[in-house]
Amino acid sequence: MSRNLHFSYEDPRTLKKNTWNPNELTAEAEAKLRKSLEENGHVRPILVRELEDGSLEIVGGEHRNDLSIELGYDEVPVLNLGKISDTQAKKALLLDNSRYGEDEVGKLSALLEEIGTPEELATYMTYTEDDLATLMTSDIETDLGELDELDELSYIDEEDDAPAPTRDLKTHQTMKFKVDVENADMVKESIEHIIKNQGIDDSDALVKSGDALTWLVRDYRERNGLDADTDDMELEEELDDMLALEFDVE
Repeated sequence: MSRNLHFSYEDPRTLKKNTWNPNELTAEAEAKLRKSLEENGHVRPILVRELEDGSLEIVGGEHRNDLSIELGYDEVPVLNLGKISDTQAKKALLLDNSRYGEDEVGKLSALLEEIGTPEELATYMTYTEDDLATLMTSDIETDLGELDELDELSYIDEEDDAPAPTRDLKTHQTMKFKVDVENADMVKESIEHIIKNQGIDDSDALVKSGDALTWLVRDYRERNGLDADTDDMELEEELDDMLALEFDVE
């Protein structure tokens, strides 16, 4: 369905909030959004619709509008979707909050390196500093070089005793987790405690945290017999069942 879209600049104080926006900001996300507005301004307009009384209701961009008021903006860019229904407005809200597609790692890494350091970018982007550091040290180019080496090896005589080129094997895999806010401090303190008490030492903070998590998982598996042989576990279960039997004495 086609409709006329209208772009304009409006006073953010005159824009009404809708009552069904599910999107919420954490304190950290709000700080990043504020930093982004301070340094980059609005890079996309606030989505609004026109109500019957002629006023404008926010469809997407409520948090940006709120922060614009706090930062003293006299006007914000607005894209008016017209007099659309509640259902259409809610669909537009979900689309505005979503993001399609996935980033090609090599291109994303190059793009990030062009515009700043992980520390700088983490102040206003939704990535953490560690995430950015991982993305910006992508080994895509190295992998391509290694593929070239493999192509060259295919032409080496099988009887040639010359040693084959060596390559550094991948030793770690980046994994991401989300922890609920109530337990975040506990998890962080526990990992730091394990790192200290187990003498885990590495210049990479992510590696140290991963090693601490690995130690915790191994300890859990040992305590719960998850690494025992299957036959031994079945035997233990049978013995437990026998001991649990009740005998009637006549």
